[in-house]
Amino acid sequence: MPYWDRCVIRAAMEMPDGVKIHDGQGKHVLRSAAARHLLPPAIAWRRKGIQQLRHDRDFADMLDGLASDLLHPSALDHRGLFTRDQIDRLQATRRGVYASADAYRLWSVIVVEIWARLFVDARGARPGG
Repeated sequence: MPYWDRCVIRAAMEMPDGVKIHDGQGKHVLRSAAARHLLPPAIAWRRKGIQQLRHDRDFADMLDGLASDLLHPSALDHRGLFTRDQIDRLQATRRGVYASADAYRLWSVIVVEIWARLFVDARGARPGG
């Protein structure tokens, strides 16, 4: 996880913007290094695309499984950001699959919980140690 390394963070913060952004394209220095050492240039320099997930039954099952594991009542009470009632109402919108907006709402709540566990509860400790 190179982005957890303080030296990498310090170097990125000290780097002039013109090195990081060139001709309107971000991550210039990272892309340059990747094109020379890690990836074919066609991959390193391609535009970022939006990742689209199928909102099918498997995706809905995965969301519900994550919600069950991460958003149990004691976790919700401890965090105080969302209530069990809010999560239940959101999950009740599922009709085999979730509508896109509802899937993204539930996913956002799950990501907030994961983020809080990593950066609030663990105070930014490296995963696994």
